Amino acid sequence: MTFLLAQLGSVTDIASVVIALLAFALAIHEMHATRRHNKLSLRPMLRFDVHLSPDYPNAELLLQNNGVGPAILDQVVMRLDGQTPKEAGIARVEQLTERLGWGTVTSYDFLSAGDVIKTDETRHLLRFPLGEFKPERTKAIRDGLRRLSFVVEYRSLYEEPFVVSWSGKEVYGEKE
Repeated sequence: MTFLLAQLGSVTDIASVVIALLAFALAIHEMHATRRHNKLSLRPMLRFDVHLSPDYPNAELLLQNNGVGPAILDQVVMRLDGQTPKEAGIARVEQLTERLGWGTVTSYDFLSAGDVIKTDETRHLLRFPLGEFKPERTKAIRDGLRRLSFVVEYRSLYEEPFVVSWSGKEVYGEKE
């Protein structure tokens, strides 16, 4: 009988260790699942959009954060005809509009590394007045957009890297 009680004690000890290890494994699994959930809950999702129709008073190239967390910009590259303009700031926009023949820009956002685009925020990369909607004006703007491309590298609050790109050639195809 004493032998049986001694064996039951060691079985109980082993069962306690197994239960403790299973509880620990479950806690680790829960921790990873919670972290995965939190990452998804704060994931930014940048996308480009173009407004060019009679329904809008301006032609616009927009960058929107449609995700559920802020986007921290690491790099923003704009190319015209495959080349990155050497100018910076207002000189870059003035040169761009001059080379494209679009006229006056009513607004623009300069984006640079370290900028944050909040959830549901829209940044106007370029905005041009359309005036009276004329097919030749919209064709000139479409032709100019074909020459532009943007690449934005950004990250989430959890340091997950993302890249979004936009190419006018992809959106509008080759010249008409």
